Amino acid sequence: MVRLIRDAQTKQYRNIKRTLDGIVFLLRVTLGAVFLSSGISKIISAESLVGMIKSLSIDLSSVAGEIAIVLCAVEIIVGIFLIAGLLVKQSSLVVMFLLVLFIAVFLPQLMVQNEVDCNCFGPFLSSRVDTIFLIRDLLLLGTAFIVHDKEKQILWAITCN
Repeated sequence: MVRLIRDAQTKQYRNIKRTLDGIVFLLRVTLGAVFLSSGISKIISAESLVGMIKSLSIDLSSVAGEIAIVLCAVEIIVGIFLIAGLLVKQSSLVVMFLLVLFIAVFLPQLMVQNEVDCNCFGPFLSSRVDTIFLIRDLLLLGTAFIVHDKEKQILWAITCN
């Protein structure tokens, strides 16, 4: 009887783990695709990204070009790594850092109702800094956290059942 219960629990554990692994896989690939497409689209219109960086209240005019190049490169690299499943913990940490940075830079613009296009997806998608921008970045931040802490999420889900 004890063995039957243990076998059932093991099977249930495997089913939950497989389901959660699938969900985390989809979240990881989606997050990677968002950052890969964002980095590529920013390269296509690098001059508008440089202009947006210069328009911020922060004095970064002298290094705006370098910031744009590094930002595009980092977004493309972490996007590729997340899609490929390489260095997932490190890549998701970089994504979390970038999202916190984006929120910290654009939140003051939102607070003073300054109409700014964040240039998040270059010329392909106009993204004004507004409440939707903030919600989107917070959802992406949560997704990156789930991808980063996959094992903790799976253990939590199993112990709650």
